[in-house]
Parts: sequence; structure tokens; C-alpha cells
Amino acid sequence: VLFTDFCVMGTVIFDSTTHPGIGLITLNRPHRLNGWNMTMHFELFAALEKAAADPQVRIIVVTGSGRAFCAGADLNEIVDSPELAEESRGMTFVMQLPKLVVCAINGPVAGIGLAFALACDVRFAVRDAKVTTAFAKLGLVAEHTISWTLPQLVGTGNALKLLASGEVTSSQECYRMGMFQHLSEPGSVVTDAVAWATKLCTTVSPDALAVIKRQVWVHPHLPVQEASKQCDAMMMASLGPGTESKEGFKAFFEKRSPHFSPYSSSSALQKALEKTVPSKL
Repeated sequence: VLFTDFCVMGTVIFDSTTHPGIGLITLNRPHRLNGWNMTMHFELFAALEKAAADPQVRIIVVTGSGRAFCAGADLNEIVDSPELAEESRGMTFVMQLPKLVVCAINGPVAGIGLAFALACDVRFAVRDAKVTTAFAKLGLVAEHTISWTLPQLVGTGNALKLLASGEVTSSQECYRMGMFQHLSEPGSVVTDAVAWATKLCTTVSPDALAVIKRQVWVHPHLPVQEASKQCDAMMMASLGPGTESKEGFKAFFEKRSPHFSPYSSSSALQKALEKTVPSKL
């Protein structure tokens, strides 16, 4: 897929120009409630790769067009798809991106759409959204890593209740369980998500944020002693020469906003990250 800074593809819109520092990705099949098909799958992952590689993008926000975020798989197209059988990238692809991915759930979300949202790092949701796992009612199992992500967020009991029943749950209940981090009024979820992401763009180091994201996804699944050892090693690396901490401390004492460099996989801190905290997702 060839991208420009603003690109309308068949099923996805990519925009890195409207909001400075933000790569806004919009699922764009509103006539099918943004039902997930293989074209959307490949275009979405390509847009995420583009945003991750773009030095002007610091935070990625994903939302849906129309009245839904994603109503799950488009069963008219995706069942028995040969492309699906050959696709090697799962939802862990989203978790392993070096930039924070914020999901702005603008309406109903189900099935694989929910699985994608749970693989994102932070979830904003409209207050009146309806949420369902849906799989069991179709005779399907817990798919697309949701059997791993959902219990991490809401606990085993709540995860089993949601997965076993396939029942429709309100976004307020999902927020109460810890699935969502922020509830927005109808029509304002993208605005709220972008506002929060923009604040991060102007106040935090992309280099440090990439490390923090890796730590949060990996460390809860390590023995505490190993996680602590890695934290200490990365703390020392973040204070080393050529790191962003010098600018952070200087801005703090000068009482001004910091001027952090864009994320770079070749920075000293990222090299230390790959050595110290290998991604084991």
C-alpha cells in the first residue's frame, strides 16, 4: 500500500496532517458497520506500520467511521478466506509497535473489532457504545488473542462471563471493569482521544514511551525479580549519554515544555531496550 500523509484507501483512512504528532487511522466501511474483512485487515496493518515508521507521528489513534467502531468480522467475506489462513500477523503486532496506540471506540464493537481494541494500549469509548465478544454464539472459540488480553484487563471471572455468554454489555460496565480507560459523550470520543494524545506529544519523550510500553506489556508476565532487574537496567540506560533525560531535566528546572526528539529505533535507549527487555509476547 502506498501512503501519503493523508490517504483514503478502500477500507481505511490514514491522516497524519490534521493533528500534529497524531497518526489518525479510521476504519472506513460504514455501510457494513466497519465489518472486518481481509482488505481492511491488510490496510489497517499497513497504516499502523506507516504510522510507526513516520518520525512525525508520536501517538497513533484508531477509530471508526459512521455509527460503529467495528461490528466484528464481515461473515459474508471473511469465513474460509485463504488470505486469513496465510496471515502471520496477529494482534500481538499492535502490542509490539513502538508507539502508543489509542483506540477511540465511537460506537458498537464486537468480535474481532473488540479483540483489536483490547490489543491497543489505551481505550477511549463513547458512553452509549454496546460491546460484545460474540464468538460463542457463533460456535466459535475465543479468537485473536482475546483469551489473553481480556483477563489481563477485567480478571478471569469477568472475562469468562463475557466470553461464555456472548452477551451485549454497556460501555459503562466495561469501564467499571477496567476494559476502557475513559468514557466520552456521543460525538466527542475522537476529540477526547486526540486531545489526550496531543498532550503526550508535547510533554513526554517518544523514546522513553516506547520503553514504558514494552515494560508494561512484558513485565507482568516475568518473575518480579527479573522485571525489577530489567527496570533498574533501563533506568540506568535512560540516564546515559545521548538520551532524552538531559532535555527532560533541563526543561523541568527551566520551567518550560521539553523539546524531545522523534522516536528512533537506533537511539541508545532503544538499543538498550532490545538487549535488556526482549519482546516475549
